[in-house]
Amino acid sequence: MEQVPRFEVDYKTNVPSIRIITAMDDTEARKYFGRELYESFREKHYDVKLKTVRADHMSIIPAGIMDALTGLYDKYYNIDSIYNIIEQADASLRDIFSNISESNKNRYNQSLPVSGSYISAFLWTAIQRDEKESVDKLCSYYKNALMDEASDPNALGVMGNLMKKLGRWKEADHYLGRCLAGYRKLKQEHETLYWRRV
Repeated sequence: MEQVPRFEVDYKTNVPSIRIITAMDDTEARKYFGRELYESFREKHYDVKLKTVRADHMSIIPAGIMDALTGLYDKYYNIDSIYNIIEQADASLRDIFSNISESNKNRYNQSLPVSGSYISAFLWTAIQRDEKESVDKLCSYYKNALMDEASDPNALGVMGNLMKKLGRWKEADHYLGRCLAGYRKLKQEHETLYWRRV
């Protein structure tokens, strides 16, 4: 336990996240070890949580893995939490996007997905709120993010639709054309009825 490194000395980034799962029907020695490990990490200022689940020594991994993974991602901003923040925040979409994106990058080393739902959440809301600076910044960000040839066809369709709503016809045509081509390449043309109508 004494060899567990102190956070302040060995890490220059965010606090490491550790989730410890113990089994209710395991031996007292193993449960004690879990509690001691938890206390040791807590004293060293790690982001640590301890949970006991109904399991024994042999079933702790299948029983505990979902709790552990869910616990590790307890501060990750997913699409549901993003919509809640957008509805409640008194800030521009540009600032909300930057703050959420930085938080997920710093804590989980993961950028926000470039998907139709995320593009819609930020860019469409900025368009509806008539936030010109936010629209410009988000258009620029997603334009760069969607340069990848392997971009998600649905994301391309959403971007094309939003460009149409902004009256940017050439850009709308570009994204919608790529959207349809992407679905063709994936042999999922049955998914394109909506985008062909757009």
